[in-house]
Amino acid sequence: MGQNVLITGAGKAVLNMATMNLVNTFKDDKSINFFCVHPGWIRTDGREDNPAPLSSYEAAEILRLLFEKRREDREGHRFITNEDEDYPF
Repeated sequence: MGQNVLITGAGKAVLNMATMNLVNTFKDDKSINFFCVHPGWIRTDGREDNPAPLSSYEAAEILRLLFEKRREDREGHRFITNEDEDYPF
């Protein structure tokens, strides 16, 4: 039987590095804007008794508004929360 190993933080580190690579690769193309967003805790199973505070529809609307707000922001932080705050790395 194989062993499962949990490496905490690796996924976030990879996502952050991939985002920064894309930002640097396309920095001269003003039609493209890259950033990562932690979407928050979402009830992805659709059950009302799930303790997560956001339905998938609520989360989608929050992200839509955030993307609209950040559409032209190429100077701000690249890793943020769904509340438009820096997501600590």
